Amino acid sequence: MDRVREITKMLTVKEAVRAFPGLSEYCIRRLIAGGNLPYVTAGRKILISEQVLNDYVSGRLSADSTKNERNFVALKS
Repeated sequence: MDRVREITKMLTVKEAVRAFPGLSEYCIRRLIAGGNLPYVTAGRKILISEQVLNDYVSGRLSADSTKNERNFVALKS
């Protein structure tokens, strides 16, 4: 059985600020620290899915929908 995984574009916090002018670096970091925005880490970098940010900005992802999930995965390089 062939499985196809969709590759999601990941953004650093600074790239996310440039891609979504309505969000500040402080706002994104607060959402992450509060457990409201899922992310992954690659070394010391925090990476956020562009699709997740789109969903959050458009209102399809609420702060409460990710509150009780484990929101990060450490990637080993």
